[in-house]
Amino acid sequence: MKHTVFAAVIGLVLFCTRLTVTFATGGSEGTTGDSCRSNKDCTSYYRCLNGICAVPPAVSGHSDDQTPMLEFVDGEASHGRFFLEMARNEFERLRGLGHRPSMANGWGMLFVFPQTVQQPFTMASMHFPLDLIFIDDDGKVVDIIEDAQPLVPVLIPASPYRQVLELNAGAVHTHGIQAGDSVRFTGVPPALR
Repeated sequence: MKHTVFAAVIGLVLFCTRLTVTFATGGSEGTTGDSCRSNKDCTSYYRCLNGICAVPPAVSGHSDDQTPMLEFVDGEASHGRFFLEMARNEFERLRGLGHRPSMANGWGMLFVFPQTVQQPFTMASMHFPLDLIFIDDDGKVVDIIEDAQPLVPVLIPASPYRQVLELNAGAVHTHGIQAGDSVRFTGVPPALR
C-alpha cells in the first residue's frame, strides 16, 4: 500500500511539473530539434533558432559575424566586450537565463525594456551566479550587483534603468566594469539601444 501511495504521489508531481513547463512555454512540447515559430514553442531553456528548437548561443558559445555585441568603455579604455543574447519581450525577459546549466565565457544576456523601469530581478530559477549591470537610456552604467547567487528571491537595483546585462559572476571584477562606464553596441538595432 505504501509503495502504491508513493508511486501515485511521484506520478502527480511529475504530471504537475510537466503541466507547469507546458503552461510556461505556451502549451508546446518542443524540445531540441523540434520545429518552432517562436521561443514560446520550445521547452526548458531552448530557443527557436531558424525554425528549430536549439541550445541557445549563450550556452553553446557559438557566434558569427552577425552576433550582437556590447563593449564597456571609459573614455577610450575598453572594460570588456561581450557577445549578446537578447531578451526583448516580456516572455524572453521572464524566462531569461533561468534553468540553463551555464553560460559560455564572453557571453551575456541583455534585457531590453520598452521604457525606463526600476523593477526587481530574481535568481529563483538560476543554476549559476551572475553579475548584473544596469544601464540607463543614455547608455551609461547606473548600478551593478556582483555575484548574485542562485535562488535569491529578489535583487533591487538602486537606480532606474532601461537595460540589464547579465554576465557570469566575476566578469565585472575581471574587466574593471564600473558605474559611469558607457556602452557601445555592435549589431544591435538602434530601437533596442
